[in-house]
Amino acid sequence: MKIIKILIAAALLALSFGVQAQDRQTVVIEGAEVLDSEVFFYFPGATTYKLYIEFDTTLTPTFTSPTEKQYDNAVTGFNIEFFDASGVLIPGPSVEYDADDTSLSPNMSPRVWFYSGSSDVLSFEINTLEREIGHWIDISGPAGSLYSDIASGFPQFAVGATDARVSYIHMAVGPEWNPHFDVYGAISQISYLELDADGDGFADSADSCPASLMDETVMFDGWLDSGVTNYVDASGCAIMDHYAACAVAEAEEPTSPWGWFQPVYSGPTYCEKQVVYQLQDEGVIDYTEGRMLRNALSLSYSSEGPRR
Repeated sequence: MKIIKILIAAALLALSFGVQAQDRQTVVIEGAEVLDSEVFFYFPGATTYKLYIEFDTTLTPTFTSPTEKQYDNAVTGFNIEFFDASGVLIPGPSVEYDADDTSLSPNMSPRVWFYSGSSDVLSFEINTLEREIGHWIDISGPAGSLYSDIASGFPQFAVGATDARVSYIHMAVGPEWNPHFDVYGAISQISYLELDADGDGFADSADSCPASLMDETVMFDGWLDSGVTNYVDASGCAIMDHYAACAVAEAEEPTSPWGWFQPVYSGPTYCEKQVVYQLQDEGVIDYTEGRMLRNALSLSYSSEGPRR
């Protein structure tokens, strides 16, 4: 079955506060219910929500014990989205916070508290001069409902369904709490936002080519358009990645035994020729597309266009 290139920018739009660095983790907390009347005023028809919290995992805790850790400025991004009963995103006032946004003053309440003992608790505030008392967040639940590991390194959240509840989230969109709304109630599940740096539909953790060449169609030599869609295969590699790998392999081949005298050959390499057959065998392209790729590859060598 043909695997087409999937654009998942929408999945990352929830964290529009920037491209997530490798030293940051974004936790996604999905709420199973919306109980505050103010939410319905700003987000009519809301039934569920997703809370996004981005943490800087490189920080050293200001306090630590077997059951507790505290950090300053560990929350680097924050957002919440509301959805109707069909799962459609409901537009409304933004409560987005981005610590990298230079137009905002620093968070005046930087302390983040993680606790995992008789119960699990996450508590922090986001409080800037622009929003005065901005966001208060308190999430708690039975032991093991929030965290899988709090002792070693930066606290890790328990992924999956949970019995935790949002005790209280106060959102102030503008100064002097205007507008504002509260969120509280059951949480359905917790997950981590998977990064997809090249936007090919494969999370970086499962992508064999995390920096894919994502042209819309397969280009040869940087200028010749084959007209074939630059599909992504089951490993997360685009067609152009396969051809690029051939160039790398050729560059790493040992020096020719001919020495200074090199036989003259100008044409596709064996590796490049095999790409089409491999893609056809895997069902990524059909016969017609394979023929188009072979013709374009040969033309890129035989024409007067640039050849790197």
